[in-house]
Amino acid sequence: MLNPFKRETLDDLEFYDDEYEYDDFDSFEEEKEPTNEKEFEEVYEDISNYDEPQIIESYSEEEFEENETSKKKYKKYKKIINIVFAIILIVLVMVTIDVISVSRYNAGPFFAIKTKTIKDGGTKIYHGLGYKVIKYNQKQGRRDREIGSWSLKYNTTPIDLTDIDLAIEFENDYQETNTKYNKKFVRLTSTVKEINKDNNTLVLEYLDEDNKYTLDIICTMANKKSNLEIFNKDDKASIIGTIEKFQIKGNKDSNKVYISNCFAESFEEAEEVEFED
Repeated sequence: MLNPFKRETLDDLEFYDDEYEYDDFDSFEEEKEPTNEKEFEEVYEDISNYDEPQIIESYSEEEFEENETSKKKYKKYKKIINIVFAIILIVLVMVTIDVISVSRYNAGPFFAIKTKTIKDGGTKIYHGLGYKVIKYNQKQGRRDREIGSWSLKYNTTPIDLTDIDLAIEFENDYQETNTKYNKKFVRLTSTVKEINKDNNTLVLEYLDEDNKYTLDIICTMANKKSNLEIFNKDDKASIIGTIEKFQIKGNKDSNKVYISNCFAESFEEAEEVEFED
C-alpha cells in the first residue's frame, strides 16, 4: 500500500498497480440498449408486463351489498331525473313554438288539439299543454288567431277607435300605443285616401289642420274579391280588422298603422247596420 508519509518511487507505484485487482470490473457487463426491432419489443414486453401494486379494500358482505344497492338507486334516480328534464324541455319548446307562431306570425298552432268548431263561419278552438288557441274565421268579422290560458274566452266584439284619438295617441307615445293596440281586433272610421285593387288594400287617412297629428291606415282586405269598387277617394269608410304593426313617420310621411284581415263598409251603410241592430 502507498504510505502517505513516504515519498514513493516509480517502483513502488508499479508494485501498487500490480497488486490492484480488476476482477470485479471484468465481471461487469454494461447493459446494452436495444439496437433492433426484436430487441425493442422484448424490452417493451418486460415493461408492459409490470403490474402496479393495488390496494385492495376489504368489505364485509353486508357493506358490499349495501354499496351495490346505493349505486343501483343512484343510477335509477339519475335516469328518472333525466327523463323528467327531457319531457319538461320538450313541452317548453312546443309551447314556445306555438306562442311565437300564433302571436307573431298568425300561424299554427302546431302542437295543440282541436276541441271545437263554432258555426260562425268556421272558428276553431284548440287546447295545448296549459294554453288555448282560438282561430277565428267569421264570414264577415274576425279572422285572426289568439292565444292565452285555458280561460281565454271567445270574443268577436272589436275595440271601437276614432281616427283622431288613435292619431294623437300614436304621435304622443308610440311605445304605449303599440303595446296597447298591437294584435287587437278593432273598428274605426276615417277618410278614403287610396284604393289599390291590385294589392287588395284600402288606405284611409286622418289629417288635422296643422298636419301635426297625421295617420295613414293601411287595410289589407280579408277576401281576395272585396267590394273596393264601392269606394271613392274622400269617402268615409268604416273598417274592422286586426292591427299588425305601427310605423313612425319620416320627414315627409305620415304615421302609419297596418291592419290585416279587413272588412270595409261605407260609413253610411255602417251607421244603418248599427241602427238596425
